Amino acid sequence: MAWNLIRPALLVAAALLCGGCWGKSNYAQCVVKEISRGVESDGVARSIVQSCLNKHGFATAQEALASVPPGGGRGMFSFKSGAECAAKRGRKVRSELGARALRAACNRLYEPVIYDPFDPARS
Repeated sequence: MAWNLIRPALLVAAALLCGGCWGKSNYAQCVVKEISRGVESDGVARSIVQSCLNKHGFATAQEALASVPPGGGRGMFSFKSGAECAAKRGRKVRSELGARALRAACNRLYEPVIYDPFDPARS
């Protein structure tokens, strides 16, 4: 009897804790996922960035990053900062361009909002 009451509560708690685990991906998540697999050359990094741009329907990386809410990747089990994300996900990245793209995506996903350079109200 008690298990029948506890089981739904555990399912609800798991769903709340995992918030964006099954959510729709965005450009920054695509870049982090693909580049963190390991990139040896700038050509491959460029191809990955272009693939993520095409997948999410953007022309430029700046436009794509602007569409990602600042700090949008933060959650209970996520990285605490963009630096932590880049350090852990960038270990296999040998390309400078790949490392820069990864850091920009990590910063957009995991840094708290202090100043948003992509904010249209700033113009």
